[in-house]
Amino acid sequence: MSELGGGPDQPVIDRRGALWVASGSAVAGVVGLAIMVVTARVLTDADFAQFMTFWSLLFAGYAVVTGVNYESARATGAVVLDPGRARGRVLPVALGIGATLGLVVAASGPWWRPVLMPGRGTVAVLAVALSLAAYTGYLAVVGALMGHRRWHVSASMVGADGVVRLVLVVVALALATNLDAVEVAVAATALMWVVALVARPVRGAAKARADVPAGRLVLNYAQAMAAGVGSAALVVGFLALLRTTTDQATWDANASLILAVTLTRGVLLMPLNAFQGAAIGYFLDARRPRAASLVRLAGLVVGVGSVAAVAAGLVGPALVRLLVPGFGMSGWMLAALVLAVVPLALLVLFGAVTLALGKHLAYAAGWLVAAGVAYTVMRLGLRLDLSVVAALAAGPSVGAALHLSVIWTSLRRPATSAPPTPGRRGPSR
Repeated sequence: MSELGGGPDQPVIDRRGALWVASGSAVAGVVGLAIMVVTARVLTDADFAQFMTFWSLLFAGYAVVTGVNYESARATGAVVLDPGRARGRVLPVALGIGATLGLVVAASGPWWRPVLMPGRGTVAVLAVALSLAAYTGYLAVVGALMGHRRWHVSASMVGADGVVRLVLVVVALALATNLDAVEVAVAATALMWVVALVARPVRGAAKARADVPAGRLVLNYAQAMAAGVGSAALVVGFLALLRTTTDQATWDANASLILAVTLTRGVLLMPLNAFQGAAIGYFLDARRPRAASLVRLAGLVVGVGSVAAVAAGLVGPALVRLLVPGFGMSGWMLAALVLAVVPLALLVLFGAVTLALGKHLAYAAGWLVAAGVAYTVMRLGLRLDLSVVAALAAGPSVGAALHLSVIWTSLRRPATSAPPTPGRRGPSR
């Protein structure tokens, strides 16, 4: 694939590529915050509350299908290591799955719309359905770029996705402060990758092939998206899950805790999520010292998390009060929240490695078990702050342990065949 390039001897990611990935992720995060600020200032309080419900629903859906991105990175990265394994194209399969999901969302709208978006029409439902369908194409293309180690292009796509969304929202607010128009603007950004096809590397990514036939790729995508359900519950939807087990009075009295949970989750999760594609690419290659690298990465996560927890305990409350004067939480509690994110960060890391090793079912099981254990802990009736820390620590710890056991077994098993020879095309099958 001349448009994409990349080969088995090319570094999985170098310093320049890492800078691109970090920058793209940072731009996306800042732009998301900017959209919150702009819409909060322009929309009425009632419309903003409705918009936040739409935003949460849409991005929870995005989180579920994010598995398409990781599996696309794995499947195309395997072809980079051994071009002779090229089979089904990733984009058509991803779009087929997206279209199916979009139809399911649209058809089920009459059942969930009155509960999640009462008083809204069908525009919001169709916006979610169509955006979800289109977003799978974006995920497949960006995943293929990651698999072929085109980090500057994939990072540019991630950053552009956020910038285009902000521009469309501002235009919608300027032309008509209509809630439907703003939501359509947010949803329409999912088509950004179609415009990006004018770029040669993006066209190449759209033609990228996986290491498995189309039928098997559908199953792999489905299992990766099952993990996305658990990921959405623990990352994007953690507060929503917590809300279902908390009475109104307790919820209203713990505004500082809710804010702290939101703030502390980015310490380890943002960089890890940004570099999952690189982790998958690295652990695909059996020629690398994968076990030693995993130990070092896990140690780095624990070390950074521990240092961040100490810093949060010492200066965290004072820093947060500079932004939110009414914030009231002890340093030790803030430190505990940061430390409780470490198991979740390990779950993200071990999950990426599990997927790289081709253990799709175990990858899904780890995330789903983690979400189930966390929800069970939430229902034990503990004091809310203790419940949050315990759920964040216990659920991901169990899921990460499950992933680690699979990784350990896989890496100890002797290779049944020699690794692909760099630069030589494997036998066609």
